[in-house]
Amino acid sequence: EDLTAMDEKLDGIQKSLDRYLEQRRQDFPRFYFISNADLLEILGQSNNPKNVAKHFKACFEGVKNMDIVRGSADGTSKAWEARDMTSPDGERVLLERP
Repeated sequence: EDLTAMDEKLDGIQKSLDRYLEQRRQDFPRFYFISNADLLEILGQSNNPKNVAKHFKACFEGVKNMDIVRGSADGTSKAWEARDMTSPDGERVLLERP
């Protein structure tokens, strides 16, 4: 009886999690290209872009890696900033501020 109740609770939690992940995918359709486990990692590590960057290649075709650093090159900001991205073929694109 206790096992049945716990199984029902677990099923409810799983359905809630699936609804939450579906909402995030509707907010950003590129998330449809990654697994639930990877999406949970992205959402859980959203305050650390370096941990999220490893998932870029699944979300964006043609992007193998993105160099992300804390702080701007000119020292005016402490926010995270993307400096460049690399394609699977090794082509590197420098990203500059407008």
